[in-house]
Amino acid sequence: MAGFEVRVPRDVVDQWTRARFEEGEEAHERVEERPWGFTVSTQSRAFLDTGDELTMLVGGGPYIVDGESGEVWATSSSPLAYYGTDEAPGWSVLDDVETFERWRARRFAGDANVFDVVDPAGADGRLLQRHARSQGMLLPFIQEGATGWSDMEVGYLIEPHGEGWVFRWWNRGTFRDEALFSHEVDARKMLLIQLVRPPYPGAYEPRHPLSDVESGEFDGHPALRWDGRDAVFLRSGYRERFLPFVRASLDDIDASFSSPAGTPLIRYDALR
Repeated sequence: MAGFEVRVPRDVVDQWTRARFEEGEEAHERVEERPWGFTVSTQSRAFLDTGDELTMLVGGGPYIVDGESGEVWATSSSPLAYYGTDEAPGWSVLDDVETFERWRARRFAGDANVFDVVDPAGADGRLLQRHARSQGMLLPFIQEGATGWSDMEVGYLIEPHGEGWVFRWWNRGTFRDEALFSHEVDARKMLLIQLVRPPYPGAYEPRHPLSDVESGEFDGHPALRWDGRDAVFLRSGYRERFLPFVRASLDDIDASFSSPAGTPLIRYDALR
């Protein structure tokens, strides 16, 4: 399909595979090049070396590696995952780029990115990008310092604002400020929460103590202060979404929404 280009070098996939399976050069045997990227076998080393069926692992499929972005998905050997349906192809029939793009369009955010091994400093940005992709937001905002994506109609981004950062909503050319943060890392957390949260209201059990998080107002807007950091929420609902994750990492937030149904693993009914 026009426009698709495999940009991920094979050696990066090999490095990721070696790290994932804690193997040496033999790990390259797991990797198969495809028109749209790569597959990585998850079989046991004993089976790959001997072919002995008694050492075969069952239930899992290969990792699928997107050749454009490096995003990685785990698969299973269930009939639905393997064969797919008329609307959603299974991983066993990903024979061309067009079929792969149909398969990818129906995926949740991937489990990893192969570039994380060679560029760990950029891992957080790639985590945000794959969640944006899972929401159909493929177009990055290009203004200097901004991080965010849109689907040409709606989008979310963060960018520098005075001495801090602003989290913004975009709708067909119109920007609206949603929240202000003193630190970039917290603005990134708000962006991820917005990208991964399910399409219904909900609040989530904090993984870290909140007893010393100060809650108040600033210019009539809900505000939080903790660990020398500040956040002001300009629209309703954002404080409740952010509060449980004030001390969480992006990986924590990602894990909290990683159930197969796309719903949070931990919930609670009201702020405490």
